Amino acid sequence: MKKLFFILAAFFITMPLWADIAPQPQITYKFNFVDTAPVDIDPAKSEEFQCADTTCLTPVPLGKYGMQKLTCAKDYCYSVLYQFEPFQKLIIGFTDGSVKETQVFTSPSKIRNTVQINVGKNGLTATVLPDTKAQDHLPKSYTLTAFSITMILELLTAFIYLFIGGLSLSVLFYVAAANLITIPVNWFILSNYLPNQALLWVAAFVFELLFIYFLNKKRLTFKDSFGLTLTVNITSFALGMMLMYLLATI
Repeated sequence: MKKLFFILAAFFITMPLWADIAPQPQITYKFNFVDTAPVDIDPAKSEEFQCADTTCLTPVPLGKYGMQKLTCAKDYCYSVLYQFEPFQKLIIGFTDGSVKETQVFTSPSKIRNTVQINVGKNGLTATVLPDTKAQDHLPKSYTLTAFSITMILELLTAFIYLFIGGLSLSVLFYVAAANLITIPVNWFILSNYLPNQALLWVAAFVFELLFIYFLNKKRLTFKDSFGLTLTVNITSFALGMMLMYLLATI
């Protein structure tokens, strides 16, 4: 059991704390034409860049990696990212043939964000709207798949942990119940307020640990509850990330 724990812990530490199985950082770009007539966006000529500093001497295009990409309609854009770099820059093409770019702006601080793009004759100006509840652009099929993979991975891992440790398999019911609470709360409530996925993971971990422990005091010690909760969460993040990335590229 200890070997399994340390292997999973080491694997998790080498992984970034973003995972396809959690809500992805998103930016919704709303366009406001200030001193020029409205023109439709040309998605083929539009791209978002991530920058390490305000000079943005080596901009890195967002590209298309799994769920990470910039998507544009005729009057708005949104991007889904795995991880924010400190700064962003947007280049937008329009159907009249013009191509305009924003200044380098500081990356938003939430998981879901709204940025207003003021379109002028000489370029674009980006302004992060801090108090706006941003739209979730992830497709429902993706969300349901993430829910399903999380539940399956955590229940399988919990079964193995409990079976190898000679612990009561009835605890599986409480693992499932904890997930049915934490998954929707994280996706639809906490993701609107917490600034990153690491805090979402911590919130889920703490709740599941206390939920499982206090409802199974006669079956599990606190040490067993801690080991079980940590192991199932490590597994769902590490393996879930890889599975969801593969599914997103299909």
